[in-house]
Amino acid sequence: MIEFATPIPSQKLPRPTSTLAKLGLAFERKFIRALRESTPRGIFVENNPWYSYVEDEVTRTCSPDFLIIDEIDGYGIVGEIKLNRTPLALQKLNDLYVPLLNSCSRKSGISFKPVVIVKNLTTDSPRPQPRLTWAFNAIEPLFHWPGLGTVLW
Repeated sequence: MIEFATPIPSQKLPRPTSTLAKLGLAFERKFIRALRESTPRGIFVENNPWYSYVEDEVTRTCSPDFLIIDEIDGYGIVGEIKLNRTPLALQKLNDLYVPLLNSCSRKSGISFKPVVIVKNLTTDSPRPQPRLTWAFNAIEPLFHWPGLGTVLW
């Protein structure tokens, strides 16, 4: 259980060396750019925010791929962006990022939900949602964006 969490300044990570990691980061940047271009007014998008948290008396740091925050309607979305769908992405969101962000945003009253963005679906992928807002409320919050065009809200 997360005992304490707070935003911290961005941390520098080493550059990826594998081709797959480079492709993943390129897809992430492309999605964030398309997301920002299509985001309705009044909604804030932040990519790679960093947090420090204490769990089991150990201080750790983490950085979700992106946040979507609507302060007017009082909701937040935390997302992981993957080249290929993996169930580990949703597990990480539910086990770490959602509780961490809900802990950080307790005073503001913003409640966070998870969403996984993927470029490629796998044979065991659940049905992806064609609109981002539909994915927010789906049982399996999966949004398929093939890397082209705008992000449909």
